[in-house]
Amino acid sequence: MTARQFLLRIEQPPREDQICGLFAVAHDCCVEVGAFRRWAAVFVDREAPSMAVAVATAIGDLDAAGLVPIDVGPDEELVTVPLIAMRLECHPRRVSRWASGEGRACGFPDPEAHQGTEPWFRWSEVALWAARRFGITLADPAPVVAAANLALRLRAVAPAVEDVGAIVSLIGHDALGGSPA
Repeated sequence: MTARQFLLRIEQPPREDQICGLFAVAHDCCVEVGAFRRWAAVFVDREAPSMAVAVATAIGDLDAAGLVPIDVGPDEELVTVPLIAMRLECHPRRVSRWASGEGRACGFPDPEAHQGTEPWFRWSEVALWAARRFGITLADPAPVVAAANLALRLRAVAPAVEDVGAIVSLIGHDALGGSPA
């Protein structure tokens, strides 16, 4: 399985019992609360067969902990050698060789930044390089993020919609290989 990284913004900063509840069911999450408790997010690094499964199960974990997810976002754009290795499913030493001065002959992107001695690379450039060099096609998370955000918005407004089942039935339309119920 592949590690899927993304974040879930939550309605309000969590209480301690909610954080404990989340960590009881999900060991692959990190909760971050912004300055003055104006925002909160849960960063997820989940092993799953697809991005859709990772997002759906993480939302279920937040629901179980009493947290209200309001938005799904893509993962961080700047990545380290170990994270690149995890995403490309190879050993970090191999990525280090590609990223080293001698390995740059293969066209590996230059680091975007450094934190201490650790280089940080722009994931979009690394993914493009991997596609050209190895023919690796990495799944684009954008459609899953968009679909999950639509589902979260529907969850938020559903209580105010008369006969919401009629609206939900539209999801079975031909685009999904079926017809409305």
